Amino acid sequence: MGSNPTLSATSFILLYIQGVAVSALHWFSGQPSPEKGLADMSKRGNRYGGETRVNILKKVKVGGNWNLYPAVVEPNGKLRDEVRVRGKVELHAEGYYYIEWWQDGRRREQIKDRAEVVDRARRKALELEANRAGIGTVQENGHGRGLAVAEAVDSYLKDLEPPQREPRTYQAYKHCLEVFTNNCAKKFIQDVKREDVLAFIRRLYELGCGPRTAYNRAVIVSPLLKANGITKLLHNRDWPEYVEPIRPMYEDEEIQALFKACDADERVLYLSYLLTGLRDKEVRHLTWRDIDFRTHVVRVTRKPLYGFKPKNKEEREVPVPDSLIAGLKKYRASKKVRAA
Repeated sequence: MGSNPTLSATSFILLYIQGVAVSALHWFSGQPSPEKGLADMSKRGNRYGGETRVNILKKVKVGGNWNLYPAVVEPNGKLRDEVRVRGKVELHAEGYYYIEWWQDGRRREQIKDRAEVVDRARRKALELEANRAGIGTVQENGHGRGLAVAEAVDSYLKDLEPPQREPRTYQAYKHCLEVFTNNCAKKFIQDVKREDVLAFIRRLYELGCGPRTAYNRAVIVSPLLKANGITKLLHNRDWPEYVEPIRPMYEDEEIQALFKACDADERVLYLSYLLTGLRDKEVRHLTWRDIDFRTHVVRVTRKPLYGFKPKNKEEREVPVPDSLIAGLKKYRASKKVRAA
């Protein structure tokens, strides 16, 4: 078998299909035995194959952020939800497994069933080795050929579900990626090319989106593709060009007319918007404990009870003018009188 490379590789594929992958892995990767290969892998990094390596990663939450880390593979080839974080082994039951390989750039595929991860990594390594030997193979992930676009979108959105993202942000991502899925001519995510993203942008224009919206939604699609190993599809000239508009300025008479039409509750609300510069959700979650009447600052703080967290997960203090402090004092005093 060793004297005929084509025959050898073909025999290898047949061996694998028939379930005799143990001897095939030994022969193709050059490892002394599969058991020793798995043990070595846990020491040097979870890699299958020689020059065409396949890594096993897990996306877990560390320090409040979701990132990919090398999964620890036991000597017997099992996964125990352990990952290597900055050189230390940690147990993380949350998250999802991925396999990662290099084929015309970095590529990744999510594996939902932990029991299949190691086998899929082995199969991918064998497939890549076969391709290097000149044998055409069918890329598969257990469903026939690669991960479908709809499956990739569902998997990606799963990682973004609240509270990982704000509900409104999640819904915006979901809507955008559903439009991308429905418009994409490719069935499998690994087949998505530059022309598919350009067709998506054109579709956004057809739906009435402006250049800025088209740009933002193309940005949303990019990390989906990156999570599946597809990067740098668009050229600089492909991105929608837009002009940043000047924000409208309200004249004094317009502001006075607004406050004249307000009742007491509305007046203090709009005064808070005007004089703090806080976002809508930040003002709606202000409490009296956030207002320092002595130092004249308003604090934006996390409110776990109401599911509120500041943007960028950073609490902050905002200095406010005396007129707002005076208005808030008067408003609070009126509420106490009514309660009495």
